Amino acid sequence: MSTCISAMQHLRKLRGGSQPHLIRASDGASYVTKFQNNPQHVRVLANEMLATKLGLALGLPMQRVEVIEVCEWLIANTQDLRIQLAGREIPCESGLQLGSRYVGDECSGLTCDYLPRELLASVRNLVCIARVLVLDKWTCNSDGRQAIFYRRTPRNRGYTATFIDQGYCFNAGEWTFPDAPLRGVYGNNCVYEGVTGWEEFVPALSRAEEMDVQAIWRCARRDSRGVVRSRPRRFGEIGRNAPPSTGQDQKVDHRISHLEPKPISQLACLDSRLCRRSDNRSIDSGSAFVIHANEGGRRITEAKGGSGQCSSTILQPLLKAPADQ
Repeated sequence: MSTCISAMQHLRKLRGGSQPHLIRASDGASYVTKFQNNPQHVRVLANEMLATKLGLALGLPMQRVEVIEVCEWLIANTQDLRIQLAGREIPCESGLQLGSRYVGDECSGLTCDYLPRELLASVRNLVCIARVLVLDKWTCNSDGRQAIFYRRTPRNRGYTATFIDQGYCFNAGEWTFPDAPLRGVYGNNCVYEGVTGWEEFVPALSRAEEMDVQAIWRCARRDSRGVVRSRPRRFGEIGRNAPPSTGQDQKVDHRISHLEPKPISQLACLDSRLCRRSDNRSIDSGSAFVIHANEGGRRITEAKGGSGQCSSTILQPLLKAPADQ
């Protein structure tokens, strides 16, 4: 018996590069639904599911994700269930899609995706914007950090942030980990002004450091109800029209095992450039930051592209901490 939910009603189109749609499902909730034939890549569905579950495991405020089945009848009888691609409209693909619980279902107050600097100070969980940087750097989020701010009732003065759109984690459809230090960062740097030490990243950072490969695979295999699902053969191809199993699948599985986020304590071993260190503490525009741990505690290493030199620094210029710490 299928454990996924079913699409019951199309509500409206939503903004976004993946051209998602808001759909009411059989469980009574509404979901921001991304389709397999979205303009970005089918892999963004897998990225969103795994990265969101990792974020929830780190204690970050995110909406749950579900596999949602959209039938051909609903698509054929709903004119707005279309994707704009290369100057033409095509129907959304039927079958299994990726749904993220809609924030507006849970609050009757104001919901917005942008707050000016003056109102960001009123966000109740503002510290989580720094903590989500752990996830974004760990999974190589190649997009800027996106968040939704909401008030549960109109009388509430403060906003609460919840993080959305993890589709570009693992470098979107590429499934690579390029060095890009400013990717995954929230657009307004004022949210990092209160960050003065490692304690600002706890408990997300400590949980990530303690997470082993088996725990990561459990995030990939379990749905929000704790039901164990079979991992799709090709990971990104989550639809029921995925090609039949072949001898090539083992090679694909081997490739995926290298693309899964490594335990943070192992990140220092991913690049041989991080094995050497010099006294050069200048910050290069082409540098990449890698979070890792050693016997002396946590630090972020700046790896200078191509130079083979490293300098220990604290995420400058994003974090206001002395360069010699």
